[in-house]
Amino acid sequence: MISVPLAMQFEGGDRFEIRGQLGAGSFGIVYEAFDRHRNREVAIKLLERAAPDTLARFKREFRSLAELRHPNLASLYELLVVNERWLFTMELVRGADLLEHLAVSELQHCFLDESLTPTIRIRDAELIDERGDDPSLFLSSIYLAHVRDCFRQLAIAVAALHAHGVVHRDLKPSNVMITPEGRVVLLDFGLAIGVNADDTVDRRSIVGTPGYLSPEQIQGSASTAAGDWYSFGVLLYQALTGNVPFSGRTPIEIAESQIRADQISPAAIVKGVSDDLDSLCRDLLNPAPAARPGDDEVLTRLGVDRFGTRADERTRKRTDVVIDRARETKALMGEFRAAQRGAVRVVFLHGSPGSGKTSVADHFLTQLRASGQPFIVGGRCHPWESVPLNAIDAIVDSLARSLRRERPPAVDEALGRCVAVTRLFPGLAMEAAIAFADETIQLPPTGEKLLVRATAELRGVLTAAAGDRPIVIMLDDAQWGDFESARVFADLLGQLSGRAVLVVLAYRTEDWRTSLFLQYLRGTGLPFRELALPEFGPKTAMRWIELLVPGIAKRTAYRIIRDAGRNAALIEMISRAHPSAAAPLADAIDLHLNNVSSAARALFELLLVAEEPIAESTAEEALELFESDEPLRSLVRERLVRFRRTGDLHELDVYHPRMRLAAPLLLTVSRTTELQRLLDAVRPRESEE
Repeated sequence: MISVPLAMQFEGGDRFEIRGQLGAGSFGIVYEAFDRHRNREVAIKLLERAAPDTLARFKREFRSLAELRHPNLASLYELLVVNERWLFTMELVRGADLLEHLAVSELQHCFLDESLTPTIRIRDAELIDERGDDPSLFLSSIYLAHVRDCFRQLAIAVAALHAHGVVHRDLKPSNVMITPEGRVVLLDFGLAIGVNADDTVDRRSIVGTPGYLSPEQIQGSASTAAGDWYSFGVLLYQALTGNVPFSGRTPIEIAESQIRADQISPAAIVKGVSDDLDSLCRDLLNPAPAARPGDDEVLTRLGVDRFGTRADERTRKRTDVVIDRARETKALMGEFRAAQRGAVRVVFLHGSPGSGKTSVADHFLTQLRASGQPFIVGGRCHPWESVPLNAIDAIVDSLARSLRRERPPAVDEALGRCVAVTRLFPGLAMEAAIAFADETIQLPPTGEKLLVRATAELRGVLTAAAGDRPIVIMLDDAQWGDFESARVFADLLGQLSGRAVLVVLAYRTEDWRTSLFLQYLRGTGLPFRELALPEFGPKTAMRWIELLVPGIAKRTAYRIIRDAGRNAALIEMISRAHPSAAAPLADAIDLHLNNVSSAARALFELLLVAEEPIAESTAEEALELFESDEPLRSLVRERLVRFRRTGDLHELDVYHPRMRLAAPLLLTVSRTTELQRLLDAVRPRESEE
């Protein structure tokens, strides 16, 4: 089945006031809007057509950067579905694109100095060479200084992405905005992808913009950071000369010119180009990826003395190492064998924050994949998304990825009869290889009947994809699942009765009471097993430390265990910071706080003093924050804060209760008193409401 393009007009629903169209980006239209729910101006990126591949890229764009906050990267806020239209909100950046900004800047400098003649001008939002054959014209030193500043900020943005494990893949002038204050902001992450991420939606095509693609991308090689730096070099060449380094009448001719690499240096074309910018540009345009400068070298050559790559790393990396979880792994394997006898089994896998739930589940799934027995689908619920049926959507995304790799004929037959599930989940709206022209398929109405039919169709596609193999469904961060997902999930498992099915739901122990998804599933009567992960024992904690810090002194290791309380995540946080510090936990926390803004630090300090979870609105009022999005996401990424959601109530707390033991070392007495006063001033009004 092929999805039909949706109507272009977008009204914004009850939540958004649409104020105008800003342009079009990768796969979508961008609007300026006012978010009534968040009380702020935003940019909305609306997916133009919810076809399977474009929807997968759209979600990937949002999820790859949802938690990353950096002044030179446009912030992404929330993924939503409004009136069956997929969209996400992001920071509204006002200004001019890179080349327009530089061209206007050069013209302004010439007005200030009558001895200068502009060597570049703007036409159709591109820099155009105005030198002719007159070699006496040259770039002004003021303009070169401006170019250097803009590209220094852009290099920091690109390096921040790379430190986060993401490559942009579409660096070009229209994706770089300069604000009136001179802040360079990198936009449009529609083609961005994790270095080790699934690439099934791009496997059959070359993605990017002709003229800015690297030679290896043109030839179909995997995208790397070196490809981004090549595109960066094209932009720098364009800013210095007014022209792109490679030209042609068609994209194919441009690509052939790039592969031949018959370009000359900017200094040979324009007088006044400094040697350092000229050599950097030539090195970046080297056709061999390994010969191009990397992140650190580019930053150094542009004069960036300090760049906190640690500040922008994805801090929730999954490890392949699982220490002393044999009991839990054995229990999961036992449940799988029980399911193989033709039963649906559900495992509630939970533990405290940082206890290693995801690592245990990943290790178990790796063992199953090695056996080649089951058909595995799984995903994760995301806190920054307001997507209907979000838990089912995560499973469908995984199923769609699997079908893009391999699609048995039975799946085509099942998809050919799907009308409801492809409407609710466009990611499955794949073109079926089998047509059923002689059958009449009636689309059911919206509401309950649509859900019932969609569930039955999803069962058909899932069982067709699995064939005779057992089915394993893994859902991480299940506490974020919505109530409707629980109903559909329970119905789906009921329809799979008699099949070999194992479901693993991983979540934080303290969140199950506030999760409607988990509460509903626990009350359905489905056979389930509760598997709680305890904190490490003393010997296991010691082994974990010795693995993280080989050769560490026993005395130092015991000090880490004392502060971390045998929690796997806290041990890792300390071990990767300053394990030999006298107060290792406080020192590690302070190191992470150096990576966030002052507002984020203040929010964390407030939570330390609160001694219990507090509402997000309470924190905003106490600290007089216009909104807590930036500080909250930065702290979540650094694993300093966690939050739970019950309906419209969002509660915040420190990542692990033991962090409060470090409060006396992190806060002065006067600061503690001040924060307590701010909390006390807000809480009486909160109780009155």
